[in-house]
Amino acid sequence: MAMVVQLLRSDLRRQWRSLAALTVLVAIVVTAVLATTAGARRSRTAFDRYLDKVNPSDAILLAQGGELILPSLLADIEGIQAAIGYRWFLIVPEADRQGFYPTFVPDDPRIPDDYQRYPLVAGQMPDPQEPLEVAIGERTARRLGAGVGSLIPMVSYAPADFETDEFDN
Repeated sequence: MAMVVQLLRSDLRRQWRSLAALTVLVAIVVTAVLATTAGARRSRTAFDRYLDKVNPSDAILLAQGGELILPSLLADIEGIQAAIGYRWFLIVPEADRQGFYPTFVPDDPRIPDDYQRYPLVAGQMPDPQEPLEVAIGERTARRLGAGVGSLIPMVSYAPADFETDEFDN
C-alpha cells in the first residue's frame, strides 16, 4: 500500500500542471452548461412574462363603412374579457407625411393601467390632462430624430380631407 501511495505522489509531482489544466477545463465546461441551462429555462418563460406585463389586445375589431360598434355591445359576448373603445385620427409628422399610419387614441381609462402597458424606455408617460403630450415608440423616435421633450410639428386631417387630392400628396 505504501508503494502505491509513493507512486501516486511521484506521478502527481510530474503531472500536476496537466491535472490543474484538466480541472480548470472541467470547471469551465460545467459552468457553461449550468449557465446555458439557466438561460434556457428563463427564455422559455420570457414571452409569457412579456404578455403578463404588457397585457396586449388579443384582437382589434375595426368597422367598415362608418358603422359604429359600441364596446358595450361586444362586452356582452361570451368569451370577451374586455372591450375598449378607440377613436382614430390621422395625425402625421409635418416633416414626413408619407409612411405614417392612423393614430389610435383609447376612449377608455383602463389603457394603459390595465391593458396595453408597453414598457417606457425614456421620459415619462403623457399626462392625460395635457393633450399635446404623446408617447412614441423607439423606432418612430429614431426616424424623426426626436428625444424626450422634443417638439414634433404635426399635421392632422379631418375625415373630409380623405376625399381630397391633398391627402394623396
